[in-house]
Amino acid sequence: MQRIRVAAALLLALPLLAGCYDNEPLNAPDLSTSNGLMERYVSMGNSITAGYQSGGINDSTQTRSYAVLFANRANAPFFVPSLQGRGCAPPLTNNVTQTRVGGGTATTCDLRADQRLFYVSNVAVPGATSFSPNDNLIAFANSNALTTFILGGRTQNQAMLDAKPTFVTAWIGNNDVLGALTSQSNPGNPALITPQPVFQANYSAMLDTIQRSGAQATLLSVTDVSVIPYSSRTAIYYCLTYVDPARCQAPLPTTPEPNLAGLQALGLWNVDVNCAAPAGLATLIPWTLAVPILAAAAGGAPQTMDCSDDALVVMPSELAAMQAAV
Repeated sequence: MQRIRVAAALLLALPLLAGCYDNEPLNAPDLSTSNGLMERYVSMGNSITAGYQSGGINDSTQTRSYAVLFANRANAPFFVPSLQGRGCAPPLTNNVTQTRVGGGTATTCDLRADQRLFYVSNVAVPGATSFSPNDNLIAFANSNALTTFILGGRTQNQAMLDAKPTFVTAWIGNNDVLGALTSQSNPGNPALITPQPVFQANYSAMLDTIQRSGAQATLLSVTDVSVIPYSSRTAIYYCLTYVDPARCQAPLPTTPEPNLAGLQALGLWNVDVNCAAPAGLATLIPWTLAVPILAAAAGGAPQTMDCSDDALVVMPSELAAMQAAV
């Protein structure tokens, strides 16, 4: 399972408004093809399940969560704690300039919509780790404002039990390793990977709670973080900069990218040979660290991508540790 540990402050937020409604929807769900299985579907997880996209979340992205789409196709009742206005934080509209919906910033939060829900079906919270379903208060749970907005002071386990589910999906584990990749001070930092025995204990506790609910369940596995569109092999940057038939053979680029080659010809951009294949095939650089140095070079400040710099790249040994944790 993929793992992340990024310390985050538990923010004060408005509690969920309590409703005084009966605990059943007004219109009976269409259960004709599920034999009652989807009568009360609850999804547990993190940002992907919650509907976090493009660095933010709002009521529009929430409706695009796979959990919502699945519930819709199954004709299952599904209640989502909607985030109003621009979101919390508003999603990006431009990844490079960091422009966000409605002119918001990374700290903008337009709070929770004033809703009265029968129960919460999507209890997933962006940033959640394997610690989160069981305990919101420890540092590695990555609790944040959304934890309060979505769960109202409960854990995911508690909110799931309160919903009295008949079917549960759980996708937990990405963030127990992802934080290693996304670290801006030391990408690949092995200290940010949840140790395997700890992860297993956390996951087992969540499964025990799901089993106690009496619901049937599906567990979703997690992919290798090195293949998500967040980082690139440094050998690619090398081959986009230089003509080097020996080191740049397909599937690597075999022809330099004109802009990078142009900056290199001007002495503004260089990629050290330690970034080339074969070592560069197992060395990653996150785009969040690559783009700034490329922008600096384009602005006239000479830059070199040095793959011996552990603060810039994911070393081969660090990549191996992340992949072993999956």
